[in-house]
Amino acid sequence: GEERASIASLLTFSWVGSLLAAGRRRPLEAEDVPALSQEDSAAHNAGLLHAAWEGEVARRGGLDASFFGAAHAAFGRYFWASAGYKLVNDVFIFVNPALINVIVGYINGDASQAGLSRGGAFGCAAAMFLAAEVQSLALGQYFFRGFRLGLRVRAAIGQVVYDKALRMTAEQRACFGVGPIVSYMQIDAAKIADAVPYLHGIWSCLLQLGIATSMLYSVLGPAAFAGLGIMVAMLPLNVWVGKKQAVFTKRIMRARDGRVSLISEVLQGVRMLKLFAWEPPTLAEVRAKRAVELSALTRGALFGTVSTFLWGAAPIFVTVATFALFAAVSPDPLTAPKAFTSLTLFTLMRFPLNSLPNQITRVIDLSVSFRRLTKFLSAEELAPLPLDAPLEQPPTLRPPSAA
Repeated sequence: GEERASIASLLTFSWVGSLLAAGRRRPLEAEDVPALSQEDSAAHNAGLLHAAWEGEVARRGGLDASFFGAAHAAFGRYFWASAGYKLVNDVFIFVNPALINVIVGYINGDASQAGLSRGGAFGCAAAMFLAAEVQSLALGQYFFRGFRLGLRVRAAIGQVVYDKALRMTAEQRACFGVGPIVSYMQIDAAKIADAVPYLHGIWSCLLQLGIATSMLYSVLGPAAFAGLGIMVAMLPLNVWVGKKQAVFTKRIMRARDGRVSLISEVLQGVRMLKLFAWEPPTLAEVRAKRAVELSALTRGALFGTVSTFLWGAAPIFVTVATFALFAAVSPDPLTAPKAFTSLTLFTLMRFPLNSLPNQITRVIDLSVSFRRLTKFLSAEELAPLPLDAPLEQPPTLRPPSAA
């Protein structure tokens, strides 16, 4: 199992090899699957989140408490510990462009690589392979820890929301409704869990863009700032797109809550519907709710298509502008080492350029879920009944005395 695995086995995930081999030979049984560790259990993680929320309320007050602060207090240490793997991956990404510049310069016979021997060139090629291996191992560990944390967060949110619903007053429970409560447990929890593995992408994208731009400047000179200028110019557009995406997300969530709430009421009162033959008007109302939700989903998808096109075209604009400016202002020719190194760096810049707007949008969407959960967890609860409180004795009924 994972608890007994060595460091090499943990890095390469070979500790699951026996389970995969058994699944290849025959269908897996419950006894074949390793027992869930205490750190991954729903009860453990729900306890961490509940204690963190209670601490947040005690520290900031019920009205100013933040679910984000509670989640960070409960899972922040594990979340930030995985940032080291992402940092290693980001650093080793840029080893290959530097080595490509050396190898292509050696093949091209540049004077700058005159002292490089054939053995040194093969050593550079081997270093490229080793850098790719380190990058792969680091990225695998990062996503493994990220998705594991996402599952922990999802289980904890579902349990905490369910416990809160049991402790709420009848007025507050009726105010929120069954549909939104189910949405908190399923949709909001899933959205936060799915976003956890990618939240480090914000600083990672900025780091990759900074390193790539500095390396491009060392290769192409001031022409590298043409691409940087386009990226900076597109930031306001990306912010506006993120805000609009948040508006569409709110509309979709509101329409979905209404539809889920109505369907829950229909399922609870299905006997009355059948008794009074209310199926046609009820079905019409459900279809109307669904039409509103589909309209919001369609508008959000169309807007997402336009934003995806703009973000996908950004790397092309950056490449064209950089090479055009280099050809216009630089007295040096565009040699093969410069061209191959620059194209490699532009390829590496494509991911952070496309991913950074998505990360911004993801954070904005998460802020909506965090506010929804904060509002729900801050709702009024029933007063706790002490278990050792003395029970009130009922009054003794006596027969009326005879006149």
